[in-house]
Amino acid sequence: MKSMEIRASQLRERITLLKPTETKNAGNETVTTFEAFATVSAEIEEGGGREFYGADKLNAEKKIRAKIYFRTDVDVKWRFIWNAITFRIHDVQQIRHRKGLILNGAQNLSA
Repeated sequence: MKSMEIRASQLRERITLLKPTETKNAGNETVTTFEAFATVSAEIEEGGGREFYGADKLNAEKKIRAKIYFRTDVDVKWRFIWNAITFRIHDVQQIRHRKGLILNGAQNLSA
């Protein structure tokens, strides 16, 4: 996925985009849930990972990039599923003026 081009022949994987929905629970607290919104073709590039200390414990995460056709609705509040693993989207980059998107995601590996 080194190129900033989008080619149909490279979109060999399927990801499910998860849209956030906020509701109130019995204690009137806001709760965010994610519902499947669309399943789209994607080019996947597995990135490295990292370990870091946070909340007084060792944390680990795996990074991934998914390249998809352009959409106006996806942002960093969304998530996506690939190979039955859910990834948080932490950055969305546009490819060549509305040709496609690169979704930079991460999976928390800490228990």
